[in-house]
Amino acid sequence: MIILPSKQYDRGVRRRTLIGRILGTGVALSTLAGAAGASAASPSPLPGLSRALNNASSYQVDLTITGASSGVVTGTVVVLRHNGKNRAHLILNAPSGSGTATSLDAVIVGSRVCIKQSPAAPYQCVTSPAVAAEINLDPSNTFQRAGVSTAFTPAGSKIILGTLCNGYTFTIASKGARAHGTLYVNPTNGRPREEDVTTIATSSTTGKTTTLKTMALWSRYDDPTLTIPTVPAS
Repeated sequence: MIILPSKQYDRGVRRRTLIGRILGTGVALSTLAGAAGASAASPSPLPGLSRALNNASSYQVDLTITGASSGVVTGTVVVLRHNGKNRAHLILNAPSGSGTATSLDAVIVGSRVCIKQSPAAPYQCVTSPAVAAEINLDPSNTFQRAGVSTAFTPAGSKIILGTLCNGYTFTIASKGARAHGTLYVNPTNGRPREEDVTTIATSSTTGKTTTLKTMALWSRYDDPTLTIPTVPAS
């Protein structure tokens, strides 16, 4: 769901994060490749995921990421959908010398990416379709990528936020990275509720292997109280 470059976006808008890349619905999964086109073994929950999320007027995703060099990173993504378009607000928090500090505050509207450099600073915006596309809000985007092999297996059910959800274990393989985890989906409406992922990636330049574990929790579907900060007009 999420992937962010580590140092800068473009046109001088910089934001150094405390981890190199953070991906939602499986931190570091988007290192696995580019455009849509992967094959997934049946049964797969993917066909209904995009439709279910697009039918929601709003939702929130809470992230917990372990294994980063900075320590445990937590984050929240709020998504609002209006007139067929998504608007998203992403906040990531990581340990600092004085406790926990916000390491990234970003608003994404279409191909426009707005970054806040500090809590008191205004948002600085650029139009960057490439960066906006990497901030994936739909877990199926990660699995359906060229050069990625994905296999799903039915797993047990689990009650999440009061809802009995169907589990699907999965493995993903691509050049330089592999991942495995479980995706839980509400069988009534096809909406994702939880995803637990372990990703192992090896740098092609240094040969260093990094293991990240991510838990993503979807909640507050169609909640009219969810809001997104106002950013400068394009």
